[in-house]
Amino acid sequence: MGDGSSNIINKNSLTQFNGNYAYGNTGKFPADVFLLNPPYSAEGNGMIFVEKALNKMVHGRAAVIVQDSAGNGKAVDINTRIMKKSRLIASIKMPTDLFKTNVQTSIYLFEVGTPQANDDIVKFIDFRKDGYTRTNRKKAASNLKDDGTAKERYDELIKVVKNGISNSKYLKQNETYFEDTVDPLSGKDWNFDQHIVVDPKLKERDFYSSIIPYETWKITHILSSSEKLYKKLIEQNISTDVDEFKAGDLFSVRKNPSLNKDSLTFSSNGKYPYFTRTVDQNGIAGYTHYYDDEHLMPGNVLAVGLMGMRFFYMDTSFYAGQFTRSIIPNKKLFLQMSN
Repeated sequence: MGDGSSNIINKNSLTQFNGNYAYGNTGKFPADVFLLNPPYSAEGNGMIFVEKALNKMVHGRAAVIVQDSAGNGKAVDINTRIMKKSRLIASIKMPTDLFKTNVQTSIYLFEVGTPQANDDIVKFIDFRKDGYTRTNRKKAASNLKDDGTAKERYDELIKVVKNGISNSKYLKQNETYFEDTVDPLSGKDWNFDQHIVVDPKLKERDFYSSIIPYETWKITHILSSSEKLYKKLIEQNISTDVDEFKAGDLFSVRKNPSLNKDSLTFSSNGKYPYFTRTVDQNGIAGYTHYYDDEHLMPGNVLAVGLMGMRFFYMDTSFYAGQFTRSIIPNKKLFLQMSN
């Protein structure tokens, strides 16, 4: 900066910095820590900066926060080059509203000087609930509100990254914390969502969350055994008829009133899901606070995005983006079936 002591260099770090001291000292600058927030518009969503920084280090740790599409396909070549010299040790999914642009970001942590091996364990952490509520009010003194747990959550995050998941209060094994490996030759499997392990076993609580009332499930369960059905009908002296129904009689399809996500304020403790036409995270792009009644869709429906055409159960009221539909059960007909 001109005073000969700060060693802050006013140059293009990608093309002009050679890794040496400035202002008279021509030796190598022995960096062992980099903390980066590169511009996402740069090559590989900014990962070109990360590669440059890591190449200037001999050993140590590095942390970078970038748009997480850099970890699932936008920077494949750069990421594979990075893993030849450095090891990914943790991937932390941050809140969608961490930045005002509502860009989904992740923090990647590296151990420099150790190439990535096929069996190296990586910690994948969902930290979208970080204890802060963020708003976008103009002229506000602060748009960041602590719900009372933020410091404790961030302290716990550091401990989990260093020591693992044991004795954690907020992060839960197999829910918001997974340990897995990455492919050193892939460069596109660095994000939390890609390493979620879902238990395929159907549990009783899954029936309770069905759009068909629990009583309807009980009837279906009875019908699965003709002997049980016969005995039940004899005991209750009930006669019954079997009717056929068209799917269109059982459900109606409704176009959801759409909201642009820029109209909403997303928060880690938002009450209402924002459903989109994609299939990532069950179609939910984030959670927001109350906006209005006009666009609020009732819960207990199936929601489908016309891009992915996969159906997801929405148990609570929600807002939706473009090209989505709600599949609404004919409650009167289902009640008739259950009587």
